[in-house]
Amino acid sequence: MAGFVAHLDAYGILPIAFAGFSIYTGRINYMQEIERKFLTVIPDISKLMRITQVGESRISQTYLIAPNGGERRVRSRQFPSGITVYFYTEKYPVQGSNGLVREEKEREISSEEYEVLLKAADPQFSTISKTRYTFDFNNFTFELDVYTFEENYATLEVELPSEDTHVELPDFIQVVKEVTSDKRYKNKALAKALAFPE
Repeated sequence: MAGFVAHLDAYGILPIAFAGFSIYTGRINYMQEIERKFLTVIPDISKLMRITQVGESRISQTYLIAPNGGERRVRSRQFPSGITVYFYTEKYPVQGSNGLVREEKEREISSEEYEVLLKAADPQFSTISKTRYTFDFNNFTFELDVYTFEENYATLEVELPSEDTHVELPDFIQVVKEVTSDKRYKNKALAKALAFPE
C-alpha cells in the first residue's frame, strides 16, 4: 500500500485522492500471471453463445504514467446487468519468461478513485475499449477480446497454472497464430497503435 501511495504522491494527485473518500477501497491481490495469447478471427458471436455458455462485459482500459519500466492501468468493466466494477493494476515482466509470465498486483477500487487515477493517464496511450466474451473449454477459462478499432480480428487469452501446461484451443474459434511473445500484441502496445500489426 505504501508503494501505491508513493505513486499517487509522485504524480501530484495524493491530496485529491484523500479529499472526500478513502483511497483503500479494496484488498490488494498479489499474483503471478501465466498467460498465453492468440490472434483469432472474430467469430459469429450469436453462434458462439449457442455453442457454449458465454459471459459478456464491456471494458475500458487506461494506462497510467509508470516508473521503472512497469505497467500501471485502471479498468472499468460493465456487465449486462448494468453493474460496473473498477480495478487498479500493476504488472511487471518476469525475466526470461519470453512474455509468458508477469508479476501482478491488482485491487478493486471505487468509481471516485478511478476518476482520480485517470488524471495520471499516460498521454502516449489511448484508452482501449473492447468487449470481452468469457467461456470455459476443457477445464480452462478463455477470454475473447473484440476491440472497437478492429473489424476482423480479436485476441484470445487463457491463464495457465504453470508455464509447461498443455492447453487445447477451442475448435469453434479460428486461431490465426500465437502472439504470446510478440510485444506488438500486448494491450499497452495496442493502446498506442490502436491497430493490430499488419
